[in-house]
Amino acid sequence: MSLFKRTYWVVDPRTGERVRRKSENWSGKYRDDLGVWQRVTLCPDKTLAGLMLDELKRKTLRCHAGVADPFEAHRKRPLSEHVAAYRKHLEAKRNSADHVARTIQRIESVIDGCGWRRIADTKPAAVASWLADQREPMKDKDGNTVPGLSVASSNHYLTAIKGFARWLVKDRRSAETPLAHLSRLNGEDDIRRSRRSLSEAEFGRLLKAARDGKSVCGLTGAERELLYLVAAFTGLRARELSSLTESSFDLTANPPTMTVEAGYSKRRRRDTLPVHPLVAETLATLFAQRQRKRDSAPIALKFDADRKKSAHGQREAIPNPEPLWPGTWAKNRHGAEMMRHDLQAAGLPFEDERGDVFDFHSLRGQFITQLGRSGVSLVEAQKLARHCDPKLTANHYTHLSLHDLTSAVSRLAAPRTPHQEGETMKATGTDDSGSESLAPTVAPNLAQKPESRGEALTTAASSSDANCPAEHLPPVTRKPRKNRGSEHVREFVTASTRVPKVGVEPTHPLRIRDFESRASAIPPLRLGEGGTS
Repeated sequence: MSLFKRTYWVVDPRTGERVRRKSENWSGKYRDDLGVWQRVTLCPDKTLAGLMLDELKRKTLRCHAGVADPFEAHRKRPLSEHVAAYRKHLEAKRNSADHVARTIQRIESVIDGCGWRRIADTKPAAVASWLADQREPMKDKDGNTVPGLSVASSNHYLTAIKGFARWLVKDRRSAETPLAHLSRLNGEDDIRRSRRSLSEAEFGRLLKAARDGKSVCGLTGAERELLYLVAAFTGLRARELSSLTESSFDLTANPPTMTVEAGYSKRRRRDTLPVHPLVAETLATLFAQRQRKRDSAPIALKFDADRKKSAHGQREAIPNPEPLWPGTWAKNRHGAEMMRHDLQAAGLPFEDERGDVFDFHSLRGQFITQLGRSGVSLVEAQKLARHCDPKLTANHYTHLSLHDLTSAVSRLAAPRTPHQEGETMKATGTDDSGSESLAPTVAPNLAQKPESRGEALTTAASSSDANCPAEHLPPVTRKPRKNRGSEHVREFVTASTRVPKVGVEPTHPLRIRDFESRASAIPPLRLGEGGTS
């Protein structure tokens, strides 16, 4: 390990000869933890350069001892390099370009606002103070008061910077995150935009106004009508709707389905959802019309050979790969502009007297609200909305009016009076009043303990006594029976034995003649004169 100054050759401009010169900075030479000689440039001061070289030697010794600091190199790097690496991490996870750009913009805004340059500069108090300043009203260049960030937007900035800090720990760039204990604020008391849903009549007026209207944002009136209908009956977002093509629908399946590819879904998964019969019928008619239009159009010869023919000699229907709603209306967020135009044509306010608006994203709330009005369970609504938390489905996307709540309360059952309960029990035969039915058990005396196997059993005296009331049948004693054929098969029961009533169906009396009629139906077993027949 030594200090030295690097030398280099230059041409002297006065004499034109090559001369050797030394660099201004001192350099050092040392062995790293792998035993390889390294040459590093230090500083112009020799004393300070010696201290820096000694520190490199101590770092090498710590690596040999296994106590080196793995985060030292990352702590020296500027935060801008870490943010660039985090951008690549988000893109590698196949996040949408809009999500990546928005997240990085929020992270850079927090870092610049707090004045951070290195990882060691990250302080939770600085983040809380900067967000509080951004929520305060500000003055623009014209002197007008501009509202600051809402609590919801402030929470989005906090979520972005905390996600970046957690990634630094997961990627082994930092030992800990000092922002872990920062929590989101309650945004219920600072809602800047509250959405509402439309009634069935109002939504019908909106569809008619869109159908009769002119082209807006590159979509015709018929296209906007179908767009609103599909959005209100599927709950898809604007970006998901803009990605749908004819091949996204399987209208011949039972039930009809539609598929949103993972690249366009917000949760980055391939979703297959059921399609409402009304939407399926409308789309089937549209696809048939578009297919007839394609068949009637002339086709270039070089493409005509690629089209297959069916068994009947007709060209096979090929789905149109073009989106159903083309253009940049979803990417440029022009859905609210379209909705505002059609609401005005339908005579409906964009913002009602309570401040609730109906923009394009409100169609998703319209879908979930209709599910709630139809009595769908919260779990089913959550699955159809593709939410990870049922609270989001119930609290933010379900807009039930006072009329809906009144209808729900009216479905509650009224309390029953004792008189009504008695009438119901009498109608079903479950009350204790009325005639008592007798149902003898098949072998009631088997529960008794006879003194011997040949002890007498009780039964009806004869078949003529079976016509008498069961309460007056005297017990009859007979000897143990022998196997004399099926005509002697009898069930010996005590007629006065009762069976308690169970269930809701009324019980019926069971008489001995019922058993006799069943026994007499069995012919006796007889042997032939010459032996067995």
